[in-house]
Amino acid sequence: MEQSKSRVQYVQNQPLAKLCEQQMDEGNQILPACRNITARANYLDQYSFDIKFDKVPAYAKNISYAAYSVLRHMGYLHVSENFVDPDNEKGKVSVDVAFAPSLKSLNVSIDTPAFSAEFTNVSVNPWVRPLIVSHPEYDLSERLLHKALTAQYYPVCAVDTNQATTFDNRTYPIHLGKCWHVMLHHTPDESADSSSTSNDDDDDQDISVLVRDAQSGQKEVKIVFEGYEVDLQPGSGKPVVTVNGEKVKYSEDNLAEFEDEAGETVLQVYALPEGGVRLYAPQQDIEVIYDGHRVKLSASNEYRDEVRGLCGTFDGEVHTDFTSPKNCILKNPFEFAASYSLPDKSCQGPAQDLRQKAQKAQCYQQEVILGEVLSDYPARSKQRSSQSRHPNADEKHSQGSSGCSSYAPQVLKQGGKVCISLVPQLICGQNCKAESKTEKSLEFHCIADGEVARHWLDIIAKGGSPDLSKKGANHKAVARVPKKCTRN
Repeated sequence: MEQSKSRVQYVQNQPLAKLCEQQMDEGNQILPACRNITARANYLDQYSFDIKFDKVPAYAKNISYAAYSVLRHMGYLHVSENFVDPDNEKGKVSVDVAFAPSLKSLNVSIDTPAFSAEFTNVSVNPWVRPLIVSHPEYDLSERLLHKALTAQYYPVCAVDTNQATTFDNRTYPIHLGKCWHVMLHHTPDESADSSSTSNDDDDDQDISVLVRDAQSGQKEVKIVFEGYEVDLQPGSGKPVVTVNGEKVKYSEDNLAEFEDEAGETVLQVYALPEGGVRLYAPQQDIEVIYDGHRVKLSASNEYRDEVRGLCGTFDGEVHTDFTSPKNCILKNPFEFAASYSLPDKSCQGPAQDLRQKAQKAQCYQQEVILGEVLSDYPARSKQRSSQSRHPNADEKHSQGSSGCSSYAPQVLKQGGKVCISLVPQLICGQNCKAESKTEKSLEFHCIADGEVARHWLDIIAKGGSPDLSKKGANHKAVARVPKKCTRN
């Protein structure tokens, strides 16, 4: 198995590779672009297999040829065969596989004592690709999960030279200074329904990871868990690792391992070929990779929505990543980072001033607003039935029986403003009339009669419904709306 030069050139010419080069020029080497393009660059696209055999029984040969016949039938548009003068070595089957640089197609050549065959330009289904394209780091199950979960199987948070990336893949600028910042702190769910089953596991997972700037663009890291305090500092050749104040001896060939009183492993430390160090805490299911200048942290999916710090909330929502210790969301990335700084006498740099600004900055509470899914309502112009989308039985009946009703926002014009109801209401279509009407107290969002208002009115006129769910109501009014529609 190997990688071809054409594959290397293909990866180097990808836009993601260019972005990675730009980030590396700025001193950032473990942001998402570089991590993703590095993973892609390691796929192997050329394979060769030699199978030697002797005294194979006839039934085994028949089974093998039957299997080949199935493949030949499936790929009959791509196959060419030579049964006349194959001139191949006896007692040997050779198979060569060459993928296209994009890995979207492949060529296969098969040489046997009886014949030679070539399959050319065979398309590879995206779901088959993880099964047959080998990677030196990921096994088959990991490649499949990588594909199924859209590359989110390995949640990673990174603090690089001057930028950081959260678990939810939000990248933002940082300037830590020589001041400890909380990179990750486990905040387990304390809800009643989870306390009875997960408290023991949460105790095992309690962990905090701190990071700060050192000299010459380097970083220092501190990991605290289960009575252990691990310090990572830059060193000559490789990082210096100390556990509870004692320096750890480790190398590529020598794994340093720490166990608890029960004999279970709590920490593993070993060197990486590039001069970094990898630490793994199996009970916390946390991995830290550190090279003196940057730190990459991988966490189990069990930490989802249970962490705070520079790594974000890990809840799958990018917009909540800047949640501060006050449990509200900041806008400024520098103020957000400073809100997780630890103010002590050793703190030097911009964090102290930024922390004070963060305390005074406007911080937005997260609020879940339940509302109608406006895009699911049918357009007026299509006059479709929405029988299953409205809770009123009479209205459902009118749509099902007459087929001439639909939903649209109510529009009011008053005082130089245009008001549009937040929830679409029943209306009667052409050749239909309201059999009866009812008064409803409706919530409206009103704006000045201008370009935006006219844009919304155009959407409504074309049968659409502008999404005002995030705007909120600023006006209430009583309107008479049809209760039931019938044909004229």
